Amino acid sequence: MKNTEAIAYHPDSMDLATDQAGPILHMNERVQLLANSLSRIVEFDSFSYQSVREGVYVSIGSVEVHKCNYKIKESGRERGEFTLTRATPFKEEELMIIETAMGSIIQTCHL
Repeated sequence: MKNTEAIAYHPDSMDLATDQAGPILHMNERVQLLANSLSRIVEFDSFSYQSVREGVYVSIGSVEVHKCNYKIKESGRERGEFTLTRATPFKEEELMIIETAMGSIIQTCHL
């Protein structure tokens, strides 16, 4: 991810989301931490996270043509969804690496 990209942030119920998730970090800080962790694993141009249940949408970077999208579930309930985009297609190996790493990254970020 490029460090010079803009950040768009749209909170609807930040206090509720922060209280439910645990640590003192606000949701946008936790999502930024998640994006930074992922950027060490795979290159991307944009990252977005959305949780309809918590009323949160965070978007970082410039959206490109190729994307991969993942839903985060806990105990069968959807917690949120994140999308990575970039100008070149994601390779199958990269997708497997993202999927393998996501469990521990999500726990670390308290999403």
